[in-house]
Amino acid sequence: MTRQNITPKAERHSLYFIADMAVAVVLSVCLLGVVMVAHGSFEGTLIIGAAMLCVASLCVYFWRRWERTEESCESDMARLGQLEAIVEATSDAIIGLDTDGIITSWNLGARKIYGFTVQTMIGQHISTLFAPEHQYELPSILDKISGGISVNHFETMHVRRKGELINVSLSICPIIGARSVVQGVSLVARNITERKRSEELLHRQSAAMKASMDGMAIINHCGDLIYVNDAFSHIYGYKDPRDLVGKSWEIFYEPDELSKFKTAFMPACWRDGAWRGECTGVRRDNSVFPQELSITSITGGGLVMVARDITDRRRAEEALQNTLLTDPLTGLYTRRGFFNHAERHLALAGDTKKHLLLFIDLDGLKTVNDQLGHREGDAMLVAAAEVLKNSTREGDIVARLGGDEFTVLVVDPPEDHLQIVERIQGSAAERNSRAETSYAVSFSLGATPFRMKDYSSLDEVLAIADEEMYKQKRSKKKMASVQVAA
Repeated sequence: MTRQNITPKAERHSLYFIADMAVAVVLSVCLLGVVMVAHGSFEGTLIIGAAMLCVASLCVYFWRRWERTEESCESDMARLGQLEAIVEATSDAIIGLDTDGIITSWNLGARKIYGFTVQTMIGQHISTLFAPEHQYELPSILDKISGGISVNHFETMHVRRKGELINVSLSICPIIGARSVVQGVSLVARNITERKRSEELLHRQSAAMKASMDGMAIINHCGDLIYVNDAFSHIYGYKDPRDLVGKSWEIFYEPDELSKFKTAFMPACWRDGAWRGECTGVRRDNSVFPQELSITSITGGGLVMVARDITDRRRAEEALQNTLLTDPLTGLYTRRGFFNHAERHLALAGDTKKHLLLFIDLDGLKTVNDQLGHREGDAMLVAAAEVLKNSTREGDIVARLGGDEFTVLVVDPPEDHLQIVERIQGSAAERNSRAETSYAVSFSLGATPFRMKDYSSLDEVLAIADEEMYKQKRSKKKMASVQVAA
């Protein structure tokens, strides 16, 4: 790298001037020698030489002055061209104004933002861009500018070509000339409509999250809570959401539940972008509760967690389930309830153990309904259910299949099936002996001992027990008809 490349511009001009002056002196001395030889007069020659030296020096001085002026003009033009290119390349609107607010320049960014051409806007007042309801803002802005005060990041509403309103952020600066006099105004406008829409949407979403009955929380990439709405804090037993900010989300779950998160829930969330299901949460007082949880991953790291306490829903589901599985009149299992519980008990007992299934028909219910009314018929059903419950073990499954039909499953009975049948009939006889009713409770029973390995389903066993019951019922009718004939 040469010295010329690193020497400041002013220093280079000084060096050039000294070099030119040296050349001028040398030329003057040479000319002086020629004159002395020609005239032979020393004094006259000195005068002429001095004059020539002065003329040469002045020529060099003005030549260099002219060169510097040319270079300065070229440099200024280059800088001006760069500034014009920058102004045209920017996406912001850069608008020049005179001190009265008249538009004097209009860049490409202004054309794109507002839709007006240069020819349309030059000579127009800047107020044409302000929305009608924001016209009042302009006088105070111009007053500040005339006083030499800049206005930065002023947000307002402007009007585009077809009357469309847009949000803009204005930066307005006075252009100060000689003697600190304001000679013009530079206005830079940025279209912030999309930003405003995003802010409004974010505000609405924030308001919705705050008002939501579901608990909502945002978790950073470290697993710490950075936002919690009121519902989330209340679900977990905290009064103030700020008490939870900075804490780990893991405090809301017991170790066994956390292992499910780490082995199943979270991997599914990272893989699919979201996970939703039911789990068990822990409140501040260490009480547990069922919850429905949704976890969604955030691009760039972090999670959104939405939790809902489903305690009431679980209770309602259990109540509905009990309604479906329990007969409201007798309190016994319904047909569905019987099969649900019976199949579970049989599966636990195994296929090889021996069990007993009773199919029971309440005798005389139709006669009681017809002669005494359905209220007495219902009372008879309740009495029959009491007899069956009192004559079976706590672990036996007693159900009302419908109408006057009952069934009892005795899992792994400790006694012979005939003894169980006799105990039921004996319990019915005891009830009849002390009950003050006009009807007696009696049963027709079909008993089927079985092992599940010998049958394809419990329905098959129930059908066999049903047939056994009808055999007994037909036998009773035959005996009754023989007694009447006698």
